[in-house]
Amino acid sequence: MKMTKLLKSKLFIITAVFSVILNIVFFYVDMLPSLMNRFDKPKYLSNIKSYPVEKLLVNASYQMFISDKMHMAWERPTNFIGKVKALNLEDEIKIYNFPRAYLALGLIKYSIKTDSLLFKKVSKQFDDFYVLDDSLNFKFRTVDHVPIGLCAIELYKYTKDDKYKNIADEIFNNLLSTVTSIDGFPLILYRNNQNKVQLVDAIGMICPFLIEYG
Repeated sequence: MKMTKLLKSKLFIITAVFSVILNIVFFYVDMLPSLMNRFDKPKYLSNIKSYPVEKLLVNASYQMFISDKMHMAWERPTNFIGKVKALNLEDEIKIYNFPRAYLALGLIKYSIKTDSLLFKKVSKQFDDFYVLDDSLNFKFRTVDHVPIGLCAIELYKYTKDDKYKNIADEIFNNLLSTVTSIDGFPLILYRNNQNKVQLVDAIGMICPFLIEYG
């Protein structure tokens, strides 16, 4: 009888603790972001000259670029399980995808023209993210990786460092390997496993790179 009561007591405690933890996680993942968005009102700049605004924008962009977090909403989960999964995005999405690459591209082009110190910091971070032994430090899988090659071309044009040319060559050769023929036309598909599905994103990622590479 005593063992039964003790077992019931332990089960109650375990259930209570599990319930508290689950509710905390639910609040943190599902409710807290909505509350923060509701109370975190946007701040507007007024009566300020363009140069300080430009510096604020550049600094914010640089901080986003060097962060290991995903600042662009990759998707908007509609349920609790989806939101939990979104907390642990893979590096392939956080680091090696097009949002960060285009952010890097803007910083590279801006810093080449206006800020040599910023260029050194951005190019070093680019190397840390994407370069290993003068080549890509990750496996090319999708067209989402192509804008990294566009960054590499801009870096190569400015520095003449062959490691950036190697990266551009590597991405170009990977693109060549994905060319397929559909109805007699050679195409690079948005995703190789989606048959004829072709999203407009592919144009913006592939064509600028091919133009600059050519």
